[in-house]
Amino acid sequence: MDKLLKLLPKEITEELIREFFSTKENPNPDLDSLDDIELQAIANDVIAYKKKKKRVRKESFADLAIVLRGNGFNLNEQQVQELAVEAGKDPSHLVKGDIDTVVKFAIERSNQETAIAPVTRSELVSDVSQSMGVVLNVEEITAIADNLDYLSTDLANSLEEIRIAIINYIQHKTQLNSQIIRQTFEEISQAARNGLDKNSQELLEGMQSVSEQVEAKNADFKRTLKAALSAFKIPVAG
Repeated sequence: MDKLLKLLPKEITEELIREFFSTKENPNPDLDSLDDIELQAIANDVIAYKKKKKRVRKESFADLAIVLRGNGFNLNEQQVQELAVEAGKDPSHLVKGDIDTVVKFAIERSNQETAIAPVTRSELVSDVSQSMGVVLNVEEITAIADNLDYLSTDLANSLEEIRIAIINYIQHKTQLNSQIIRQTFEEISQAARNGLDKNSQELLEGMQSVSEQVEAKNADFKRTLKAALSAFKIPVAG
């Protein structure tokens, strides 16, 4: 590396040299094994690379937003930044060709997202559920289709994504049903306990009332008997 640096202008750094080699088939050449002629050839290539890189025109973020709007993408600043990142570009450092790359990415993604219409999604969900032996009503099919954020343009991948969505829906529904069943049994059990408690209370109150009536009758009988016997001067036991 030192020999190569001596053949290059001072403004060319080791970082730039490594960047240059990263574009080659062999990013880590053995420079020490090269003779002076070979090193000079590499030095010339590095200088040419630096000049070419300097000529690359930077493109502004505002230009990207304008071009996107011109292609029908009305995105805010945050959405434009996210789109650039998804396209593999740095929104803060756009160079020549990056805008075309980002716009092409946006168009391709838009085409993929609209390739399968909502109606078709519902039909696919219905077909896949039938093949799985799962019976779904129209509302359930529509709900699953509406919750499919994105479907691959590859049919096999799309069917697998739908199959997973149906399984997740069934699991969710099963959990809800289990919760409803547990809640219902708890309500029935609580109602039964309340009914039994009420019956027990009514029975206890009824028995107490009967006991009180019997005691009152016994008292009345004793008073009547005592009065009758007193006329004959017969003592009454108790």
